[in-house]
Amino acid sequence: MGALLDKLRRPALVDLRIADAPVELRDLQPARLPDLFFGEELVILGRNRGHGSGPLAVTGDRNGSRERIETRAVLSASESGNAFIPRLWAARRIGELTRIVRVEGASPVLIEELRASRSGSAS
Repeated sequence: MGALLDKLRRPALVDLRIADAPVELRDLQPARLPDLFFGEELVILGRNRGHGSGPLAVTGDRNGSRERIETRAVLSASESGNAFIPRLWAARRIGELTRIVRVEGASPVLIEELRASRSGSAS
C-alpha cells in the first residue's frame, strides 16, 4: 500500500496534451489524457483524418515545468495489418459514451453515437 501511495504522490507527468500531430486526430480514447506515473505506458487510440508523417508531440507538467516528448509518427489513411485496433477503439469509445449517459443522462445524440460506435460506422 505504501508503494502505491508513493507512486500516486509523484506522477511523472500531469496535464497531458497532444501538442502536435502530422494529421488531424479525433475521437481520442481516452478523451482526456490521464496523468502518467513512473513505470506506466500511455496508450491512446483515435481516428485520423487523412494520412501523413511527422512529429507527434505530447506535453505535460513535471514539477511545475512543461515537458515535451516527441516522436516520429506515420499515420496512414487505412492499415490492413492491425485489424484489431478499430474494435479496440470502439470498445473504449462505447465505454466512455456509456459512462457519459450514466452521469449526464441519455440524449438522442449520445444514443445515436453509441449505436454508430457499436456498428463500427461512427465517423
